[in-house]
Amino acid sequence: MSTLPRNEHLVSRRGIMAGIVGLTIVLDQAVKVIARAQLAPHDTVRYLWGLVHLQLGENPGSFLGLGSALPLSVRLPIFGLLGVLLLGATAHFVWRASRMSGIEMVGTALILGGGLSNLLDRLYQGGVVTDYVILGTPRLHTGVFNAADLALVVGMGMVALGMLAGDLSQAQRESKIDHELAQNAPEAAPGPQCGSGT
Repeated sequence: MSTLPRNEHLVSRRGIMAGIVGLTIVLDQAVKVIARAQLAPHDTVRYLWGLVHLQLGENPGSFLGLGSALPLSVRLPIFGLLGVLLLGATAHFVWRASRMSGIEMVGTALILGGGLSNLLDRLYQGGVVTDYVILGTPRLHTGVFNAADLALVVGMGMVALGMLAGDLSQAQRESKIDHELAQNAPEAAPGPQCGSGT
């Protein structure tokens, strides 16, 4: 069975990863445009027996509102620096795509796509991110979030799962090698036997 040459395989993996990043950004931005057009700022639309709430919100903080209480003069430099680091991470992880498992590659692409999409919001929405979903009941519920946040959470879960699977696989390989070495080790030669004198 024919296989792709190494260079073509690497280009293919990088292309897949970059495509997932781009698709995540496009889908998230499209849903945000619809949310801003269809949802009123103070109205809540409920679905699935009230477990899914659609409510338009502007988040000046990071994931699930973290850092929203910081003053604008502090938030902008912090999130600006995080944006630069995220762009650098995108280039780095796309470049080393060949070293990651499939699940780690997809998870990393979702993390980067979600982070970059929220960064675009900050650049074009006056420093805030558009959120629109709350899950749960009135007593127990999530914070308001968006599709980019969901991509971040799913991506982190996939990366963690991929790393755990890699560690287990490495442990199994090492155990197999140790077992084979033990089986192939030469048996110790018997020592000289002392005869009894008369």
